[in-house]
Amino acid sequence: MLGEWHSAAARLFSHVAPGRLALSVVCDIDPGNPRAIEVATSVVEPIRLLPRGHLKECHIRLAKTADHQLQQLAQDTVSHACGIPTPSFTPPSKATTTLATLPRELRIIVLKYTDLVTPSREVTWSRHDRAYLVKVYEIDQFFRCWVEGHGCFCRRQHSAFSLGCTCWAPPGPALFLICRALYEDAQFVFFSCNRFIVHDYKVMPPYALPILEQHDEEQGADYDYEQSLPSYPYPYERFAVSEFLHDVVPAPSVSHLRFLELVFPPYRPGSWPDAQHPAMLDWRATVDWLGDMINLSGFTLRLMVAGQSPSVGPPVYWCRITDEEAETVMASYMDLLQPFTQLASDGLARFYAQFPYPWQLTRECSMYAEDHNWLQEKEDALQERAERHVMGRRYKGFYANRWEEPKPSNWCLSYYT
Repeated sequence: MLGEWHSAAARLFSHVAPGRLALSVVCDIDPGNPRAIEVATSVVEPIRLLPRGHLKECHIRLAKTADHQLQQLAQDTVSHACGIPTPSFTPPSKATTTLATLPRELRIIVLKYTDLVTPSREVTWSRHDRAYLVKVYEIDQFFRCWVEGHGCFCRRQHSAFSLGCTCWAPPGPALFLICRALYEDAQFVFFSCNRFIVHDYKVMPPYALPILEQHDEEQGADYDYEQSLPSYPYPYERFAVSEFLHDVVPAPSVSHLRFLELVFPPYRPGSWPDAQHPAMLDWRATVDWLGDMINLSGFTLRLMVAGQSPSVGPPVYWCRITDEEAETVMASYMDLLQPFTQLASDGLARFYAQFPYPWQLTRECSMYAEDHNWLQEKEDALQERAERHVMGRRYKGFYANRWEEPKPSNWCLSYYT
């Protein structure tokens, strides 16, 4: 088959004038095959024998799954065929300026144009996924380049290269392995230029909890909203954000954080940890530690609890609660907020909060909770109460400066719209 391809390519290229042909080549090789690189090299050989810049366009895919070596081969071949300048691999002389020899201020500017900064400037981490995730709301050009075109040559999905693919991909190890100075600069850009959103359990759906998911499945479609829901304790020793800050973010990089958004599911009464729960004790210690680690004057903090909606949430979240239970949920909100008051006193730049109104699930408020305007007023008042509690005397000045609240993050747009 390769011999037939070589013959066909030689005949085709002999009749093509420079700069006239747009060529697409797909040969999905198994990256695990011991001869994968050998076969892939043979596939692209006729193209690499062309004069540099001979083709108008070139798109190459060498495997369905991503493989660094195959992708690099595809990229090098396309660059040769289309005359795209490539970095020189000649060792630099002492007089040559390289990224590593630039002043740090210039290196930072250059690195901000790499994949270290995501298209939406947002990075998500959750206890469930335990990995960095990037979601872009309605920005297909960064994640779905194959929607328009003549095949999929997406570097995120395959071992492929095409100038038509503008999809974002996580930065490779190269930026972190050149030298310690560039490693530290890359960490600075990644953590300072992106908003980090930490979900206490799942990103999507943000209301999910294992115990309630199982309970909802057992109940089925015929659900009694008036039944009492069995109480279950908060199942973890630490909040996910504590794990993220202590175990995921490298210790020297904590100080680089500029925007942290914390998202909790709408825990039921009795499921929020009380003030003496290990998770709350660790929470207070973590916030105290964070205040010593970060630059508060340049730090924005947002605390959110995912709202409940019958159109998206499972029925179990809509079981009626009593006024007393609503009070316990409200008290849990305030317990979450309390450690932030010291951060605000020490100069926290900006703080935002968003909580669902606990009383919407009581029998007394059920008839009003379906009125969107009524519920929005209650939640707006709750947001102001929370932000006043944290910012204290700085609250009026905080809003007098007309600082515009940051746009909703992508998970929020996906969930509420």
